[in-house]
Amino acid sequence: MTLGSRIRRLREEKGLTQVEMARLLSIRHSTVSQWETGKRTPDYATLRRLAEFFGVPLSHLLDEDQPLGGAARAGAPPPADMPPNVWPVLDWRPVAVYGRIPAGRPQPPMDGIEGWEWYPSESVRGGEFFLLRVSGDSMDGGARPIRAGDRVLIRRQPAVEDGEIAVVWWKEHDEACLKRVFHQGKTIVLVSDNPSYPPLVLPSREVSIIGKVVEVKWRV
Repeated sequence: MTLGSRIRRLREEKGLTQVEMARLLSIRHSTVSQWETGKRTPDYATLRRLAEFFGVPLSHLLDEDQPLGGAARAGAPPPADMPPNVWPVLDWRPVAVYGRIPAGRPQPPMDGIEGWEWYPSESVRGGEFFLLRVSGDSMDGGARPIRAGDRVLIRRQPAVEDGEIAVVWWKEHDEACLKRVFHQGKTIVLVSDNPSYPPLVLPSREVSIIGKVVEVKWRV
């Protein structure tokens, strides 16, 4: 049973139409419809909200038969680089993998969830985390280049320290990009690791930090 079909079944068990459920959750009717047909997938925060709304464990939405954490979780195999005896012991948390973001020509960073990856709960505790797939070559430089196809683990936060890599939203152009961030008075300087790309100097009011890169998963 898919996530969408579980949402539909739980909605029907509560005796709600899609319109009624949308009204109670203060969301669009089309959002509920897209969830149930699999055209869209709720992010982790929304999944937790749905679990509370339906009065079921989060694991019931992600996997009908297995609990979240412990030896079996959504039928997922242990990561390739993890000793098999570690997988059954640790608690795990699903982290959404979103569509590509650019590292050269900015564009909206999230174009839908591509899937989920499991992280030890201890490593993604204390915030909201998500993975984004990189495109472009503006961060392909330096000692640890980030190339197209790599995935970056992002912790959602509104600010970063100078020199840290962040997903940055450029409000005026409705665009986002992966850059190193530096603060200079009332401006923010966005710097690429690839020297072919000149720095962008923007008024602070035109820039919004989406989150900080805390880990890079390089494509093999």
